[in-house]
Amino acid sequence: MLTEEWLPIPSLPGYEASSLGRIRDPKYGIRKFQTHNSGYLFFRVGKRTLNPQRLVCEAFHGLPPSPEAQVLHGPDNTKTNIKPCNLRWGSDRQNKQDWINTGNSPLARSGELHVRSALTWDDVHAIRKAHAEGEMVTEISKRYNVTKSCCYAITQGRTWKEG
Repeated sequence: MLTEEWLPIPSLPGYEASSLGRIRDPKYGIRKFQTHNSGYLFFRVGKRTLNPQRLVCEAFHGLPPSPEAQVLHGPDNTKTNIKPCNLRWGSDRQNKQDWINTGNSPLARSGELHVRSALTWDDVHAIRKAHAEGEMVTEISKRYNVTKSCCYAITQGRTWKEG
């Protein structure tokens, strides 16, 4: 059985964070968290909305190294796993890179795998062929129901890069 360790939260006097990712309030005891539509946990103290992942990170890893520091989730990259071993301080750039590396970013999925893709590789090849044969981008874009700028970027090789 794991022993739960409690440490004070420097920025929230009287409150403690646990090694199991829980927050203890001096007045109400262990707090229940809600899940934001973004998937992150939160709870309220009066009119303030607090992020328990940030408080747990602060208690176990110290105050943020800079005002811009963010809480990064890893190694499992689960937003609701707020145990200290899954949290660390990092920069916005590191956070975005983690998001891409784990495949959680729509930017990490390109081509047909992109969440907003309206085209397939077959469509892209047909668009390029039609343009090479002299068909106007305006007509091609109408046929494939994409914007002219999207179609033009495909024909110029700026998007849907092969390789």
